[in-house]
Amino acid sequence: CPDYFMGDECELPACQNGGALSNDGTCSCPQGFGGDACQFVQCDAPSGVHFSNDGKALVLLLELSANTASSLNHISNYISDIIGILDLRHSKWINKYMVQYFTMDGTVSDLVSFDDTFQLTKYLTLLAAQANDIPGACEMPIWKALDHLFDSPLAKFLPGSEVLLVSTAAPSDANLAAIHATMEKFDIQTPIVDFLHIETPLCPDDEWLNAMSDFGDFLSTAGGIVFRVTPDQVAISLETTLPTRYAPQRLSYSDPFNCKMNDIYVQVDTGLSFIYVTIGGPANLNSIAVVTPKGDAITVGMAWDSAQQTFWSFMPPYPGIYKITINSETQPCFPLVYGSGGEVERSATHAAQVFAGFIQNYNNLDTPQPYAVFGVVNFPVFYIYEKEGAQLPLETLYMTRMTRRTIEGQSEESYTSDLDPRDGCSYSYVGKGFTCVEENDVITLSASGVDSGNQPFTRQSTTYCKIRR
Repeated sequence: CPDYFMGDECELPACQNGGALSNDGTCSCPQGFGGDACQFVQCDAPSGVHFSNDGKALVLLLELSANTASSLNHISNYISDIIGILDLRHSKWINKYMVQYFTMDGTVSDLVSFDDTFQLTKYLTLLAAQANDIPGACEMPIWKALDHLFDSPLAKFLPGSEVLLVSTAAPSDANLAAIHATMEKFDIQTPIVDFLHIETPLCPDDEWLNAMSDFGDFLSTAGGIVFRVTPDQVAISLETTLPTRYAPQRLSYSDPFNCKMNDIYVQVDTGLSFIYVTIGGPANLNSIAVVTPKGDAITVGMAWDSAQQTFWSFMPPYPGIYKITINSETQPCFPLVYGSGGEVERSATHAAQVFAGFIQNYNNLDTPQPYAVFGVVNFPVFYIYEKEGAQLPLETLYMTRMTRRTIEGQSEESYTSDLDPRDGCSYSYVGKGFTCVEENDVITLSASGVDSGNQPFTRQSTTYCKIRR
C-alpha cells in the first residue's frame, strides 16, 4: 500500500497524529492536522500571501551620473515605446510606474510614482539633463539604494513587481552587513530585480568583476538576471528583454564563471512556449547549440547582440529534456536559461509557475519566509500558481532537490526530499527538514512535478541561509 493507507485493497487510511478512523472509513483529525490520514500539518489560517503576475509596478532604480546621462536620455526617449511593448505582452501586467535614483556621494532619492507615461517621460527627461553635471564612479551605493526602496510608503506595490536597476557601476557597499540588512527587507513576495549594467570604458571589467559576480548571485535570489549593454543599445535591449520577464520561470542555475562548453539540461514541459538563453560577451565570442530530446539539433534565433551580451530564444517543438551547450570567451558570462508560457491574451497554454519559500517550524503556523535561517531546522515550501480562472489544480509537485555551497564557492552535501501537501496553507507543499551548514550558504532549490499534460517539469530558484536574528 502507499504511505498512510492499509487494508486488503489499500482502501483505508492509517490515521496519524492522533486521528481516529470513523465509521464511514475516513479519518477524523485533531486540530492542526489534515489530509486523508491526518498526516499533514493543517495551517490555522493562510498567511495572506496573494499570488498574481498582474497589476504590478515597473520600478526604475537609476544611477544618476555623467556616466549614465546618455543612457537615461535614451530611456526617456523610448520609454513610451517600451511600455507599449510590455502592454502587448500582457495588458494587465504593469499599471504603475515608479522611479528612484542614487548618486556616488550616497544620496538616494525617495521613490516617486506615476500613473501615466507622459509624466514619467517628463521626469526621466529632467533626470537625464541633471545627470550630466553629477560625477560618476565604478562603484556606487547600490545596496543602499535597494534597501531604501522598502522605506517608502510605496513599498506596498513592490511585491512581484519588476525592478530595473540601471547603472554603470558595481556595488561599493557589498559587505555582509549591507547584504543582510537588505535581505531582511525582502519578504516572501519579493520584487524581481533585473540589472541593466551599462558598459563603459571608464569602468574596466577588472574593477567590478568580483563584486558583479557576487551581486549576480544575489539577484538570482530575487528572480533577477544581469544584462550587459552599451549605452547606444539601452532602448533596443529593453524592448527585446523586458517583455520576456513577465512571469519568468528559471530553468537552470549555472555558476557565473562556468562559460566553457557548459552543458545545461533543462526539462521543458507542455506549457513552456518560449525558452531564452542569455550569455555575457559579443556574439563572435559566444556560441550555443540546442539538442532536442530526440537528439535533433534545432535552430536558435539571436534576439540581440549588445556587444557585451548575447540573447537567444527558441520555441521548443515538444516537451522533454533539452541539452543546451553554451561556450563563451567572456568571464564572467552569467549563463542563464529561463522560459515562459504563450501569449497570455490569447488564452495560450499555461506554463507551471512555482513559488518557493521556507518555514522554520513545522506546525500549524503559516509563516513562510524567502530565506532559510542558520541555526534552526528549515522546511522548504512551495506553491503552484494556477492560471487565472482555473477551477481545478492542473499541476502536481512531488519532489525537491537542493544543492548548497558556501558563499566562498565550496560545495556542500546535497538534499533530496519528497513533497507532502499541506492543508489550508498559502504554500501548499512541504519538504523534509534540513539545517544550514554555514551562515550565508547559497542554496539552489529545484521543485519537480507533473503538469496538466502529464509532462514532468522542473523549476529552479536560488536563496541564502541568513543569520538568525
